[in-house]
Amino acid sequence: MNEPAIIAELKNIHLAIGGRSILEDVSFDIHAGQSLGVAGPAEGGKTILLHICLGRLKPSQGESRVLGLPSARVGLQRGRIGFSPQIHRDRENPDRLGEEIVMDGVWPKTMIRQESRETSIRVQAALETTHAQSLAPQRWGEMTLAERWRLRLAQAIVNHPDLLVLDEFGSGLAIAARQDLLSLVAEIKKTAGMTTVYLTREASLIAPFIDQVVWLDKQVRYLGPPGELPEQYATASQPAEP
Repeated sequence: MNEPAIIAELKNIHLAIGGRSILEDVSFDIHAGQSLGVAGPAEGGKTILLHICLGRLKPSQGESRVLGLPSARVGLQRGRIGFSPQIHRDRENPDRLGEEIVMDGVWPKTMIRQESRETSIRVQAALETTHAQSLAPQRWGEMTLAERWRLRLAQAIVNHPDLLVLDEFGSGLAIAARQDLLSLVAEIKKTAGMTTVYLTREASLIAPFIDQVVWLDKQVRYLGPPGELPEQYATASQPAEP
């Protein structure tokens, strides 16, 4: 059987900022169709590594490639990458409608300016896939946290990406509500065949939804099946909304 194609590869990534070491000799591959968790403590380097992969930061040493291109050029593949960042409640205009927020994810942006029929079809399809049709006319400020996460997922998948990256997806929710969202992601992944990467502090929470986990704390401390992750890495606490 042929090995799955490599979607992203990181080789010997080092990063130091202001003389402080952030990442040290980080190397691993992400394969097509994989569900990978990148877990680790706060300040462990997860989000910094993501910025390197997306070409937003240049490592001090090493190389990263995503979708066949050096990360510095990954913007050329923007439509093939779906990204759901952490939600910061004060960063989105509370008066914006759900449909507008999902439309923000459409690429290329010329489709939005032209108000094309394809743009409308993509947005509606993403809302339906995430069971968020009712949120289209709602204002962001009136939505619950769970509804906002669902809308962010719709925004991330609106271009039918090959790679979906979720940063602390569902954080702030009670465990049951968060698992419902993760189950939805798993259903979408299975149907679309996309590669999914979860960044999280709580490896145990995403374990049922991933094939492999990387535990990152400046260095790769573990890479393998989530069921074999050493106990001291398995959990990290964070507040949840009731």
